[in-house]
Parts: sequence; C-alpha cells; structure tokens
Amino acid sequence: MFGGKILFKGLIISSFIFSTVNNFAEGNKDIKEVTKVNDDSHKYKNAKFPVDERVHDLLSRMTIEEKIAQMTGLYSQKNKWFDPKTGNFSIKLAKDFLKDGAGHIYGIGETKGGKESALIANAIQKYVVENTRLGIPVFFSDDILHGHKAKDATIFPIPIALASTWNDELVGEVYKTIALEAKSRGIHVGFGPNLDVARDPRWGGVGYTFGEDSYLVSKLGMAAIREIQGPGPQLRMAAFAMHYGANGASEGGNNMGFADISDRTFREVYLPPFKLAAKEAKVSGIIVANNEISGIPMHNHKVWVNDVLRKEFNYDGIITSDLNGIANLSDYHSITPDHYGAAKLAINTGIDLELPEGICYDHLIKMVKSKEIPETLINKAVGRILKAKFMMGLFENPYVDPENAGQTVGCQNNRYVALKAAQESLILLKNDNNTLPLVRRTLKSIAVIGPNANKVISGEHTEKSLNHVSVLDGIKSKVLKETTVNYAEGCKITKEGFGWKSDTAKLMGMDSINKKLIAEAVQTAEKSEVVLLVLGSNDQINRLSKSPNHLGDKADLDLPGVQNELVKAIISTGKPIIVYLTNSNPLTLNYIHNKVPAILEGWYAGQEKGTAVADIIFGDINPGGKLPISIPKNSNQLPSYYNYKPNARLGYSFESNGPLYPFGFGLSYTTFNYETPIINKPKIKSDGKVTLSVKVTNTGKVKGDEVVQLYIRDEQSSITRPIKELKGFKKVTLMPLESRTVDFELDAKDFGFYDSNMSFIVEKGKFTLMCGGNSVDLKTVQLEIE
Repeated sequence: MFGGKILFKGLIISSFIFSTVNNFAEGNKDIKEVTKVNDDSHKYKNAKFPVDERVHDLLSRMTIEEKIAQMTGLYSQKNKWFDPKTGNFSIKLAKDFLKDGAGHIYGIGETKGGKESALIANAIQKYVVENTRLGIPVFFSDDILHGHKAKDATIFPIPIALASTWNDELVGEVYKTIALEAKSRGIHVGFGPNLDVARDPRWGGVGYTFGEDSYLVSKLGMAAIREIQGPGPQLRMAAFAMHYGANGASEGGNNMGFADISDRTFREVYLPPFKLAAKEAKVSGIIVANNEISGIPMHNHKVWVNDVLRKEFNYDGIITSDLNGIANLSDYHSITPDHYGAAKLAINTGIDLELPEGICYDHLIKMVKSKEIPETLINKAVGRILKAKFMMGLFENPYVDPENAGQTVGCQNNRYVALKAAQESLILLKNDNNTLPLVRRTLKSIAVIGPNANKVISGEHTEKSLNHVSVLDGIKSKVLKETTVNYAEGCKITKEGFGWKSDTAKLMGMDSINKKLIAEAVQTAEKSEVVLLVLGSNDQINRLSKSPNHLGDKADLDLPGVQNELVKAIISTGKPIIVYLTNSNPLTLNYIHNKVPAILEGWYAGQEKGTAVADIIFGDINPGGKLPISIPKNSNQLPSYYNYKPNARLGYSFESNGPLYPFGFGLSYTTFNYETPIINKPKIKSDGKVTLSVKVTNTGKVKGDEVVQLYIRDEQSSITRPIKELKGFKKVTLMPLESRTVDFELDAKDFGFYDSNMSFIVEKGKFTLMCGGNSVDLKTVQLEIE
C-alpha cells in the first residue's frame, strides 16, 4: 500500500513521507497479522457506492466490540501510546487500546508542532487502517474555539471578541483558517463553535460564547459552521457545536449548574442557535452540556435531546457527550449509582459518542450481549459516526502531508487573519475630549503600565503559539524611533502569575510586592507624556470552573486584585490616561469610567493583540467593535441583558437603572447620523414581508465602520414579549460625509412567538421597528400585521 506514491485530491504523498511516519511509529515488529477484508468485494471499501449503502455494508460486518469502539474515544495525552523516552507513537504500548479501532482520538497535537503532530496522526492512522480487522480510520478531534488547541497553532481572539466584530464574514474566515490549520495536522473533528447564549457575566464560560443575544449567536454560529465544514459535498472538517442546551443559564453563574428556566425561555433564548445548526447548517455533531434543566441532566434529557433534536428537528448528525458528561450522571448528578447505569441512561437518551474516553460506554458490550439493550440502538449511533467518516472521504484519504502542516501551522496568512480579527474586535467605550488617537509625530514619550502589558493572555483551549505580540511589543513597534517607551508592571493580579491550566489562583493584595510595583509605576508615569494602562483579568481567574479545586466563575465583576489602587495612583500624577482592558468576562468599571478619559475593551484578542492595540491607539485603524454583551454597573444589578420583559426592570433604590454600557454599544473616532427609518409598506399580512430602509451618514472627518442594528418590539401581545429583540445587523464602512441606505428584509415570522400552548404563531397587532448604532440610541417606525 505504501511502496510508491499515493495520489488523492491533487496531493502526492511519497514513500519518503511514510518512511518518516515509520520512524515515528516504534515497535512494528510487535504487530500481529490480522485477518483483513477483501477490498474489492465489499461495498464499504468502494467509493462508487452511495454513503448509506457503504454504512449498511460495514455495519453488517462489525462485531459488537468493534461497534462500541466507534462510540468511544481515547485521550492521547494520558500517554497510553507515547514512548516516554522519544515522545513518539509506540505500537507496542498502543496495540491493546486500538485492537478494535477507535471512534476518535483527542488531543494529539498538544505538545507537538505542526509537522510532528501530522506525522504522529499518520502513524496512528496507518496502524489502525492496516492492523485492525476492518481497517476503519480513526477520527482525530480537538478544540477549535479560537484556534486549534495545539502547540504552535495560530491563536485568534476568543469568541466574545470575535462577536464584538459583528462581522459574520470575518468570523467565517477565522473559523475557515482554524479548520484548515487543524486539518493540515490530521484533525478531522473540531469541537466548536460554541452556541451557548451567555446572559450571566459571572459565568466563567462567557468569553467562549458569542454573547447574550440568541440572534447574534445564531448568525455568527452559522457562519462558523459553514466555513469549518466547507461548501461540500465532502466535509472539510466535522464541526461539533456546543453545548446543548442552556449551558450559559446556570444558577448563580456557576459552570455545570442547575438551569432554572422554563420551556419557553429554553425555546426562545437558548434553542434557536442549535435549531439553525441542526436544520440549516447541517452541523456534523452536537455536544450535550454538563448541566441540568428541571432536575434532569441534559445527558439524560430525552425530551430536549431525543424528542426535539432527533424528532422535531429531524437531526441525523452525531450527538455526543461533553467531556466526562456521561460519567457525571453518576459522579456529579447522582441519578444513577455507577458508570454502568450512566451508560444505559445516556444511550437510551440518544447520546452516540462518549468523550473523551470510553469509561462508561465500554459497558454497552455487556448490555447488548445480555439483551439489556437492543443492538439496533447501537447500530443507529455507529451508523451516524461511520457516515461522517465516509462523508469526509476518510476511507479513501486517511493521511495528511506533514510538510504541508509544517508550512500551514502559524503561517503569515493565518497571522494576518488573526490581526484583522483583533483589530475589528476592539471596542472604544469612552473617548472624552478626543484623547484618542494619539498623534505619533508629536509624541515624545509614553508609559505602558499594567499587569497585562507585557504578556499575551490567550485564554482556555489554547497551547503555546509560534508568535505572540504583547501590548508593549505593539507600542514599541509603532512609535517613532525618537519616542521613548517606558514600561512598568504596575502590580500583580494573582500569586501564580497566569495560566488557565493551573488549579490554584490566589489574588495578590496590597502586600510589599504590589506596594513597590505601584510606586515604580508612578515614577514611570511621571516621566512620560501619556499613560497606557493595560488592566483586566487573567485566565487563572476568568475561566470555566471545573471542580472545587479549579474555579473560574466570579461573584465579583470588579477589577481583580489591587488594580483600582494602581489606577488611583496613576491618576494622582495628572497624566492623560488610556485604559486598555484584556479580559474574558465583562468587568464593572465604575471608578475607571468616572475618572479615565479613554477606555478600550479588548478581551483576550489573540496572538496579534499588541499590533492591533497599537494600530487603534495611533489611529492607523478606526475602532468599530460593538459590545455583544451588556456591561453592568455592579454584580448586584444582575441580570443586565438588554432584551428583558416590560415589567422586569423597575430598578433598585439608590441605583440608576440600566447597564454601564449597553448591548451593541461602541464608539468610533468619527460620528454617525441615523435618519428616521422607513418601511416599504405600513401593513403586512401574517405571511408577508416588509423592507426597512435607514440612511446612515458619516458626519466626521475620518473613515469609519458602523454596525447598523435593527430591533423590534411587539407593542401588545397575548404573551409578554421583550422590550426589544435584535432582528438584523449590517456592518458598513463609510468615508467622511458619505451616506448609505441600509436595507433589511423581515418576514412576518420574524415577529412570531410561542403562544400559551407553546405553538409558534404570528399574532396581529402593532410593532415598533428600531434602528441605530446600539440597543439604546434608536430611531423608530411603526408596522402593523393584519
């Protein structure tokens, strides 16, 4: 099979590559001969047959052990098959684990570069294809939330930052780039995008979502899925959307917690992104959340998993557990005494694949043999997994070109996409007296101060990238050579430093170390013209809580540690101050908002953060990002999401109502004027359409991007409705004094809702249509549905 050249899809893999592969696979002499099928006489080996026929043929030849192997996975970083001396794939160590094949293997690239991980993928694949009875290729899987979670991979802005671009085309380009980079290393299944709707900013997973609005999450999620999977018919990569469902609705913002929500809230807020993913985007897989709704864990929720996903949506893709989600039915939720019972509950719920390993589903072999569950249930699950492998062309093309991986991973083009995403994600929250942009030619000195100034915080689901640019690096590269850049750390946030893998996280108080660092920062500011303060959080204290020993959800959203004391000390110098925030969850910023003239929200903006920040600071790029989540005044004010019910926000004593910065908000170095929107007809039927047009003008002196946002409100309805709902957005670039008319087409069903019987209806009545640059400053027009 490997003597000579193998040609597929324009890629020639030479025998030299496979001699290299063999060097990465140690222990070949220990391989025992297996009885192989006849390639010419079985449909599943012949690409000329339809996929469904190939699946049926292969299923008919599989033992129950081989079927369950397809429904389980292996986590490569548990060192089951890597030689401890060389780090290479060892057949001698792996053969017991792979004797029946495997559905997927997770995390092969965490410690290896692009070319090395491709070689390891090929070595493992070669062993499975040649030395298991049926030669079923394995899926390699990994996280792709904001870059492939592997060594040297390009790290992009985290999803909440990508959502801040409000640019679905750019988000699609980011995920296409991630998919191509991961695929070059041999990865077939990408865990992403995240379709959670995040309404509680205390939850540590907020940064890995597209924000608080179901419509925005749906649009960006659809763009990501389309580009991950490619135009078809053959899959570029299988996207596994997560986490179904209401994962971001946990009580108190605690990860994996109880979601105390109604069926209505589930259907109206949390379900729409998954509905579109299942019905329209044809997403390859859906990962079930580790939470529970109404006392029923999602891994055992037959209504939402089987009745809704499978039957109502007619979804025939792979439904998979979250990592250890099936085991958690016993270990965490305590609804069954052991993993045997957990496996039985999950398979009867409709969970096809267990991640990351088969610690529960291995018990299914005994259940089938004892007739405790029917084998037809197993066949349906395995059939869906095999179908995805056939659709990817994996049986014909199981290998990748390591040289291509070496050239693709972290390449210059991917860096450009990461930079573009970072530039568009930055949000200008405040800019009194045109503090920004700074004039480079007249600037003699600038102080860059802060605990996050000289580091790149990438966030969870990443490894070390080939390239990274800190804010300090970015500023140094952009100033004129005669400009002095002064740096001071300012303070430390956590004792351990930073790093999402560390279990412990202890905040640093005003101890002797921080007192000294703040004093040094004051001296640095005093000898500079202007100060750029780089503040925020780090990925030790803003991350998903996974256990009592690994926390990340936050009760307090204020700047952690002594950063406010640092701000006060720098303000005392009288120097102009710009604050740049690097964080994954919204932070309450009342003191900074009242005292600092210019504020930029930057999130974790990826490896090119520093260049993007410098581009914005010096006006090479005009900021155009908008908030995908509201920023509250304080934690006691929660919830703060914009699309609340009419009677939900009476307010609190001694506290002004509303968030500090509303959903959709973001300033620019220019200004935009909105005329009153017009509609092409004042009334439509319940099955009609209406077009809204709004004229937007750049009234400033520089080119700028504006996100034109469309909201609706049902003025009177039989069921209470939100005060406003996002129903459209378009990003436009306008030159100074340029005007453009932006059109939105709405279908009558865009005004519909679920009635008291949970039937979707379009009710007659009056509606207000609203347009503007954020969810508060809006111009309106009236529409009636007859």
